Amino acid sequence: MSAAARFIWLLTGAVWAARSLVGFADPAYWNPTTTLDWIAVWLFSACWLTLAPAVILLARLVPARPVRAVAVVVAIAALLAGVANGIEDGLGVKSWGTFYVLGSMTAWLGWLALVVTFARARRSRLAWLAGGVVVSFLLFNVGGGFVTLLALGGLAVKPRWFLVADPEPSMVQVARA
Repeated sequence: MSAAARFIWLLTGAVWAARSLVGFADPAYWNPTTTLDWIAVWLFSACWLTLAPAVILLARLVPARPVRAVAVVVAIAALLAGVANGIEDGLGVKSWGTFYVLGSMTAWLGWLALVVTFARARRSRLAWLAGGVVVSFLLFNVGGGFVTLLALGGLAVKPRWFLVADPEPSMVQVARA
């Protein structure tokens, strides 16, 4: 695995963790006035923008067309969410909120689809990793970004561990089912 891919995964996890950490201070990101509010807005946009290349690089680990197709959809949705959040909250153009919701919900549902496509491609470790990212989205306001850091950080440190394919079921197992 390339050093660039590892860096992107680690950076993405770190940005999500940083934004979750800032969230404990309860910033007013929807109406930023303080420095912390502005940091929260731009960190959140950075979360989505770094997620796009991270998911594409993640999908390249599995030579399965469905995994890559879902990853492209997630990446486009994450880019939309990041740009829309920056325009809506960062620049004050509230009409971009619809685009943010569309992008973020599509990205979140796309990560659920990644769980399924990784499992169908017999990559249960990657399916668990993607499931961890889904959980981190759900727990974002209470430190869930640290789950993303653990998942993607683990991938950055030890990508080969995640590449192990699940064993093919034997003919005996298939006959019993």
